[in-house]
Amino acid sequence: MPCENATLRTALRLSCANVFARVAADLGADTLAATAETFGFNDDALAVPVRAAQSAFPRGGRSQKQLAAAANGLGDVTATPLQAARIMAVIAAGGKQLHPHLVDHVTGADGATKTPTVPPGTPSRVLRQDTAEQLRSALGPSETRSTWVAAPQGAHGGTGTAWTVSLARTADGRPVAIAVCVTDVDGTAPAMRVAELMGEATRGTTGS
Repeated sequence: MPCENATLRTALRLSCANVFARVAADLGADTLAATAETFGFNDDALAVPVRAAQSAFPRGGRSQKQLAAAANGLGDVTATPLQAARIMAVIAAGGKQLHPHLVDHVTGADGATKTPTVPPGTPSRVLRQDTAEQLRSALGPSETRSTWVAAPQGAHGGTGTAWTVSLARTADGRPVAIAVCVTDVDGTAPAMRVAELMGEATRGTTGS
């Protein structure tokens, strides 16, 4: 089986849950949570400048089963598309993280513009540059990864949630991180299509 004793690169490509569970067991719950927090999890004060929903990663006191689930983004882990895009942006930026913001200016009724107050734009180092480059390489030529999570048995609605994360570049070469989450779907195709259209818009191309 391809996931048995797979490398991290292969595990990323094939979504090998057993590999991530093993890595989590080696690192331990506290180290895993601390690493997640450097990427923005468990930040209940993130403002962009409006307050963003918190993405949560469990800390301490986890059973091996719970730890394995958390390592694969399941169990008590919650993440917003913004958080997923922040992670991809770190990879695109060579391991550096900038504070996200959704509004660059506000125009009042009198026509005057005001720049919202946001944290300083100095990037912080989250990953070593070579590690970020390895992760980007592991994404493959498409620089895209998709996954689908089945809904709990007996849940109302569709059959699961699809995620797609991707990296694209503008016409002038600037990197853009894309994250798409589509609920109540069967398979990854809907999220992949939205990410594809966003990538085309980023590059200034038009798909059919």
